[in-house]
Amino acid sequence: MKKKLLYIIILFVIVSYFNSSDAISQSLDYKSTIKFNAGMSITGNWINSLKNPLIKKSFALPVGQLSYNYHAEKWIAIGGSVGYQYYDFNLFPLDSTSNKSFISANLDKLNFMIRPTFYYVNQESLNLYSGLGFGITFWRLSVETTELKQYVERILPQMVSNFVLPRIPLADKYSFWTYMFATQITLLGIEGYFTNNFGANAEIALGSPYFLSAGINYRF
Repeated sequence: MKKKLLYIIILFVIVSYFNSSDAISQSLDYKSTIKFNAGMSITGNWINSLKNPLIKKSFALPVGQLSYNYHAEKWIAIGGSVGYQYYDFNLFPLDSTSNKSFISANLDKLNFMIRPTFYYVNQESLNLYSGLGFGITFWRLSVETTELKQYVERILPQMVSNFVLPRIPLADKYSFWTYMFATQITLLGIEGYFTNNFGANAEIALGSPYFLSAGINYRF
């Protein structure tokens, strides 16, 4: 899957380059760019690959991100982004003969960032860039269960469960949220345009909210 996506990105660069009508500079008529991307995150890959006898199902949706860039100068753009990802997992009943015991959880991740971008290839229909991202990520966990205490005791070592159990609510339903600062380094970004305004893009990055993404872009 990852190799196929990399091959697509390479082909995308080649096609965009030879489709360029101006091999020197991008038209200065376009100051703003809006993008919508879908990406792969480390947490999402981990959730999708969980293997445990108690896990009935687990999945994570791709990261969805909407971003805006304003080209302050030919080689520099400043903008922001908002990204969202949803995770879900369910565990089998501890008692296989009972349909009443279960645990279901979902996790929402919402990411806000400021993104300065630095272009080192800036053509009419092909742009290559790198950038930085600084922002904050909000996490919200919702859990519904009938046997949280029993699941914790079964999954965690006794020393850990003895510490955890007094500190978590044992109601059937509960939720809580937290936040953390987030950073991202865009190692390589590619923007290609097939018309004057519409095109596609791809990014390889380190950090949150994704490490690989692809999407569409519109400039005006």
